[in-house]
Amino acid sequence: MAIYHLSLKNGKKGKAKQHADYISCEGKYEEKSDLRELIEMNIPEQTKNAKSFFAASDRYERKNGRSYRELEISLANELTHEQNKHALLDFIAKTQLRDKPMLIAIHAGKDGNQLHAHIMFSERANADFKMPAFFKRNGSKKDRLLNDKKYLFEMRETWEDSLNNELVAANQPSLVSCKSHAERGLNIKPQPKLGHAAQAMISKGKTSRIQQEIDKIMQENISLRELDEQSLALQLEMQRQNDLRVLEDIAALQRHELEPEPELESKPEPEPELESKPEPAEEAEEEGMVMGMGMGSSSL
Repeated sequence: MAIYHLSLKNGKKGKAKQHADYISCEGKYEEKSDLRELIEMNIPEQTKNAKSFFAASDRYERKNGRSYRELEISLANELTHEQNKHALLDFIAKTQLRDKPMLIAIHAGKDGNQLHAHIMFSERANADFKMPAFFKRNGSKKDRLLNDKKYLFEMRETWEDSLNNELVAANQPSLVSCKSHAERGLNIKPQPKLGHAAQAMISKGKTSRIQQEIDKIMQENISLRELDEQSLALQLEMQRQNDLRVLEDIAALQRHELEPEPELESKPEPEPELESKPEPAEEAEEEGMVMGMGMGSSSL
């Protein structure tokens, strides 16, 4: 599974040429046989190659200054050499490193399964200055953005994107993240690094205290990971049940909308009763009777 690692280191004046030999597996470091490829970029024309440039940096940088900086980056074992190289160049093109003189060394690690890269670079952009003016205060200016912590976090995110793009293109299921375990909600303890001294002890068959601590943390992380998987499975099941209920509610609503509404029988409204008026003949008869009755009484 691909892992994420990116660290930034500072190089003191007087150490640049030696470090260039180290990552190039040259000089007294020839016995290192894990070098895959060396890449030089933006080296000024005044210097023959990257190592000559960093030797000049050792000589001409100001006292107590930095003659180089270095990014150490883990590559993905799941990718080919060309795919890892493409991710590196994409990362450099998207950051402030794009115009800096640099030496890139891609290593396989002792067992061939610890692929990583060293990006050794100058903070000064490639510019048309002769030596030693290039390294002076009035020469090529140092990029102060590389000292900004916020920008360094952005560089970490950029490497995450560059490497994940290659992993996705290669149809690899596991991706990397620059976030910590805590930020990602993972209940996993960090492991200490196994340094050169501990590795030398192990190679001689001796017991290393750091290795014992790493083994203990690995066992604890296995238990924690099992608990996390159980918790995740429970959360997923609860989410699935909730999704099913939502789908059932939606289906019920859709069925209700599709069913035709029953027609209501319309009852005829009762006609208003009309007042019956007497016929004219009856009215005349009644008037005659009244008049007759009146006349009779007057004759008495």
